[in-house]
Amino acid sequence: MKDNFYIGGYFLVKPANVSDWQNMELLPKIIYTPCDCICDVYPGSEGLSWTSDTKENKKKWEKELGVSDENAKDIRKFCDKLFELEKLGWSSIFLDLESVYRFKNFINPTVSKDWKILCIATTQKYVEDFNKEVNSNDGQDGVCIMLRKEIICPDIMNGFRGFEILGFEYGGCHSFMCNSLETDYSTKLNISFNRNGLIDNFEDAEKAGDFTNSPEVGAEPVLWQPWAIIEITEANNLLHLSAKSSAR
Repeated sequence: MKDNFYIGGYFLVKPANVSDWQNMELLPKIIYTPCDCICDVYPGSEGLSWTSDTKENKKKWEKELGVSDENAKDIRKFCDKLFELEKLGWSSIFLDLESVYRFKNFINPTVSKDWKILCIATTQKYVEDFNKEVNSNDGQDGVCIMLRKEIICPDIMNGFRGFEILGFEYGGCHSFMCNSLETDYSTKLNISFNRNGLIDNFEDAEKAGDFTNSPEVGAEPVLWQPWAIIEITEANNLLHLSAKSSAR
């Protein structure tokens, strides 16, 4: 792909099983998505000390991470600091890769062995549309902050999982998958899905985004756009750790 793709953030994602309300013939048995309607995405609001989460939710969160009460306090101090430094956006968008790894080091490795770090990126056209729409509606969320840095993804094909149609609001995102649109994409748009349940072809992803923004589709009233989903691994993490802002 010739266009530059600009990084919108990094997500630490716990896998989820495909649900019976989703099309199991089109989607994989195990799903990874930055959409917290489907997957648990960390740190979540429970990772910040100043949120109003209940004691029960915070205890559940500590158990999910496999950490003690004392370690949880250290994690929240760390996340509070990241938030102040604009390295963590509300509430689970990391704005630099090093911070994801540092957060992950707090977690019991047995618990997080199947979790993935996902990067999202999109083209300049969609960056401009996103900034106009989301800045005006939701203020300065984490993706807006990240996109202002204008960091070009070093190589979207290195770790590329596919294109996902995402719609952001209040710092989180919806996916076409939580709207059960995979069947419509397949039958009405003739779009195929890869083994990750995502779209390989960018033109098809653009077509799917336009379709999802149509009022008659009935998806959440947010701006739906195609985002490249890149899995960060040992093989490509140095590329991302060294990525710098572009000079346009």
